[in-house]
Amino acid sequence: MKILFALLLACWGLSPLLAAPTWFAARLLGSPNVVRTDEDHLRVAPRYPKPEASARPLLVKTAADTATYFGMSDENTNGVPTEVKGETIKTLDGIRYLQVDYGVRRIPSGLFYYSSDLETVQFDGPVQVIEHRAFADSPKLNCVVLYEARYTEIAGDAFTGCGSDLTCFYPFSPTVTALNGSLQHGGHLWRRIAYRGGPCRNRRLFIADDWLWSEDGDKALLLKYLGKDAEPLLPAVINGRKTSADL
Repeated sequence: MKILFALLLACWGLSPLLAAPTWFAARLLGSPNVVRTDEDHLRVAPRYPKPEASARPLLVKTAADTATYFGMSDENTNGVPTEVKGETIKTLDGIRYLQVDYGVRRIPSGLFYYSSDLETVQFDGPVQVIEHRAFADSPKLNCVVLYEARYTEIAGDAFTGCGSDLTCFYPFSPTVTALNGSLQHGGHLWRRIAYRGGPCRNRRLFIADDWLWSEDGDKALLLKYLGKDAEPLLPAVINGRKTSADL
């Protein structure tokens, strides 16, 4: 009886933790600020109701390994813009690069869970909420690109089980050089946060080990070193591509 009472007491004591899961409030700009919070202190997430049961993701395959997400059908009632050409898809199978359209403000819980081929997700606009396990268990996902580094509330498990090199990258405008923040290692949510403008904008960006790179024809263009070595050795090949550099 005492054991049963102890178990009930322990469960009662844990209930506040279960009711208020960990979230993070992220604001990058020139000085990365990612702080722990909980559901009781969220400013934005409570404004978003759960998607309707009939809602479907507006997801278009725009190239062989690329797709664009335009939001859920119950939020984006305008649907996919007519100028966007491609195949409507239901999952990210075979998709390496996901673009999140500028108008999207929320990624619902579990939406892209276990996207086994996904390597990079690029947020074109000021996403406000990334909910529980939104990208969880996507083992190749190593690069999160935020073009609009504003205030974002992110569930603590949104990127659980993603790649070991998971990096948040902010390609700031080359005209606003004051926003060139220092490389941050070992923080919350992502292994590191990195910045760079110029040649990093308007490119498909990828992370391999300690390098940010982009496709340049059949080569890999090295854009930024993300490791800690003072004088890194440039790799001759990345992902089967010979390398060139713009560092």
